[in-house]
Amino acid sequence: MILDHGLTFSDRQQLIASGTSTNTIEAPQAAPAGESLALHVTVIEETDTVLEVGDTAPSLAVTLQDSADGVTFADVVTVNKPAARRVFGLPLEGLPMRKFARLSYTLSGDAPTYTITAALVLGESYGA
Repeated sequence: MILDHGLTFSDRQQLIASGTSTNTIEAPQAAPAGESLALHVTVIEETDTVLEVGDTAPSLAVTLQDSADGVTFADVVTVNKPAARRVFGLPLEGLPMRKFARLSYTLSGDAPTYTITAALVLGESYGA
């Protein structure tokens, strides 16, 4: 898979708390003929936390957000990182997006830490 820097939300972005992607991108209004767009997320590194009784396992939710002006963003769709998977995503076919897009990362559980690369890609996603 070839990642286009112009369509990359996060490139090895370290997450220790909830927040947004390093990059806001200008969302493509359509995929080339015969192709579809997908959100592709790779967890390069995640904490290997030893949980104690009563602890909650770390989790990650990734929300695609869009905006007409690049300032005020609204949620479009959310995908949760499946347990024990480092690569996940979802197809964006049929989802209307405004001019700008970014990702919002929501971390929960005890001591979550992730290093993420996330981008829009052509073709099928790996599914959630």
